[in-house]
Amino acid sequence: MKSFFTLTSFSILSISCATEEQEQPTEYCDQELPAQDTSSPSNNSDASGTEDINDTTSPEDTGEANTDSGDSELAVYCEGNDPELANCDPERSYDPWTAHGGEVHYWIRDAKTEVYPFTVIYEPAIWYGYLHLTTGERVRDKYTEDIFHVWFSETPNGPVLDGNEDCERYATQADLSFYWKQDNEDPLLDGICFIGTEERVLYLNYETRCMSSFYEGICDDDNKQKSTETYQFDVSRRIKLD
Repeated sequence: MKSFFTLTSFSILSISCATEEQEQPTEYCDQELPAQDTSSPSNNSDASGTEDINDTTSPEDTGEANTDSGDSELAVYCEGNDPELANCDPERSYDPWTAHGGEVHYWIRDAKTEVYPFTVIYEPAIWYGYLHLTTGERVRDKYTEDIFHVWFSETPNGPVLDGNEDCERYATQADLSFYWKQDNEDPLLDGICFIGTEERVLYLNYETRCMSSFYEGICDDDNKQKSTETYQFDVSRRIKLD
């Protein structure tokens, strides 16, 4: 039985997306999000009894990268990446995409975006998946500083996937869960990024930048106000079976 969210558990959260139990770090979303629920894997608990699939696969040590298009119509990993703006390595992928991964350390350096390519695989047994992020970095000021940003895209460091606001998250600290789905008909999964079922190349991007809704100054895609301060965070990939 699906126990992620009930229809009644969806509520409109304030722009801060904070809960009573934890006011900081704050996640900013600019859209409706499912309310945190102690019976849901969206909380930060790793308590036993969940239906998450656990293994020791590392997302940075997986499969073979798609570096040669051959007879395939799939795009070559990291094609079109601007190395002055983003780090994208075809050998550093999230393949196989449906693997459940252990926690891996990441660093954002030199005001660049860290980009991870992967090939979409459709697995009907998977209800949804998510990235669980944690960090020891300080909470940043959304009005005056660059804050954490994660998103899906079709190109390295490119626009948010399909222009869908569910496919990106901002946070004053990288302490959040970022969800994806391949079933776009399930009302229980409203507010979660739909990555599709077609085999294709997509990218996960991590950066720190200003958020235009709050930043006190010029802030847009041409003026991201990125600092050169190194930002360390950890990511584990998780999936939930139907």
